[in-house]
Amino acid sequence: LLSPLIAEYYINNQGQFTGHLDLVINVLIILSVGFWFQSIMDVISSSIQGFQNQKYRGTISFVRISLILILSAIFIYFFGFHNVFVPTYAYTLTPVLMILIYAYIFFKKIFPEFFEVKFLLSKKLIKDLFSYGIYIMIGSAGSLVLGYIDGICLTYFIGLNAVADYRNVAVPTVSVLSYFASSVTTVLFPLSSELWVKGYKKALGYGVEKICLYSFILVLPMAILMTYFPKVIINLFFNPQYLSAADAIRILSLGMIFMTLNNIGFTVLNGIGKPHLSTKILYVGAIFNLIFNILLIPKFGIVGASLTTVFGYLLMWILQVKYLNKFLNYSFLIKKWILVTLIGIFSLIPLIIITKIINNIILQLILGGIVYFGIYLIGIFGLRIIDVKEIYDMLNKIRGI
Repeated sequence: LLSPLIAEYYINNQGQFTGHLDLVINVLIILSVGFWFQSIMDVISSSIQGFQNQKYRGTISFVRISLILILSAIFIYFFGFHNVFVPTYAYTLTPVLMILIYAYIFFKKIFPEFFEVKFLLSKKLIKDLFSYGIYIMIGSAGSLVLGYIDGICLTYFIGLNAVADYRNVAVPTVSVLSYFASSVTTVLFPLSSELWVKGYKKALGYGVEKICLYSFILVLPMAILMTYFPKVIINLFFNPQYLSAADAIRILSLGMIFMTLNNIGFTVLNGIGKPHLSTKILYVGAIFNLIFNILLIPKFGIVGASLTTVFGYLLMWILQVKYLNKFLNYSFLIKKWILVTLIGIFSLIPLIIITKIINNIILQLILGGIVYFGIYLIGIFGLRIIDVKEIYDMLNKIRGI
């Protein structure tokens, strides 16, 4: 119902689609149907995660991406489509197919007793579900605002060319750094809930400290390399017309460090039954992003959007540390964090020398990356920032619990 208004007054704000608004409206309507089916798939995905079945839960992203690629190829090569409707139909049909696949897996493999178990619904259960779920729902809305407000402001103030640089090049490139956090949080949510309910707060606090530190150790070198090689990455995976996104990649790469820590913090807060705090932090970050996007984007474009995003993530992380310390006696291992940062920076020295000697950008990336990671790992293990025995002990304690 709102598609004509959205198309005319928002998407076509800079006049890029004048004369083609019917096409834009049709795409919006089709995609809205796809997102409705995606909400059903999200329920199935959360149910699989609730049963802690990581084998099937871990395949969902891969299957989704594969289906989008396969459907796009089918529409192009078998139906002869060569327009915007190729990704539109692919993204709309993918959740429908995934519902069929994963609903079968859930009912047949994970919870075959679903239709046999007696359905119980009490006032207390409704109250508990509502009191917990309302904050999750509001928090999810906040996440959407936080994730898309920069693109919305860029569309309104600058135009779709800037959105293409930011949303289609810079953000997808740096999002590679977020995959580790996604893997960790999938396991961490049910584990943190279990430890909290059983009263193992000290063990949970210790685990969160180590997970945050090890996540920082893993993400930092990749973020630094991405910050150093943005133009190389754009030339390899995109084309030179998108080189204007290089500065945004540099800034957002460092922001992904805080986003990784945010994902861990939100997961733990939700896991210990404090979703209202996650929601509060999310909305603080969303309001911060909205205000500074409006202030910075008209003057600085995608650089302003990138800076706002990074400082928004940093602000939310500071608030998370405050609450984690309150409930879990979370300790920020500042000495080790500083050492890791210094190791990451000083490991750049031989990389800089290599890039001055070698002119081939692919060799720079491969050889420089190998040397950088080699020196980085020597520093990490040499200074005993990571203790392998400590990791084994921590895993054994968790298994014992």
